[in-house]
Amino acid sequence: MATTITPSDFTANITDNITLNTRDFGSSSTYVRTECTEADQRIVKVALKAGAEEVQTWTTLFNYGTANAAGTGITTEFQYVRLTNLDDTNYCIVQFVMALSNNRFNIKLGPYESFMLQDNAAVALCAEGPELGYTAFSTIKTIQAAADTAACDIEIVTVFKPAL
Repeated sequence: MATTITPSDFTANITDNITLNTRDFGSSSTYVRTECTEADQRIVKVALKAGAEEVQTWTTLFNYGTANAAGTGITTEFQYVRLTNLDDTNYCIVQFVMALSNNRFNIKLGPYESFMLQDNAAVALCAEGPELGYTAFSTIKTIQAAADTAACDIEIVTVFKPAL
């Protein structure tokens, strides 16, 4: 069976502004990716962390791999991901697990805050001492989260397009 999905452009708009003493500050930018054929939007209830930080209960939000499956997108076809904490009071810890190094980096996602990536390559360094300089990028393998004070809902939006 041939696909009936018509490739479409994906657009994300970012606008920020503030007026201080009648002076306007801010800007807007538009991120566009053409020929996208897959999108996923879900709301996931994130479990309350349990135990010490080293053994927290993580809720998997999304995986990246070599085959398309439920909750998994193809790494090489990644175009965009946005995470939004829908909770009005509590923050969540979002963790990005790297594919090659198995290093991780965490962000704190406060109430109604969003975080987005337009590339799934990152570096997570866990060494002490002087800066190590440039380190090769690794792709993200898993995005997971843990709620800090009470369970939270996180919205995740992902967009993919076929690799050329």
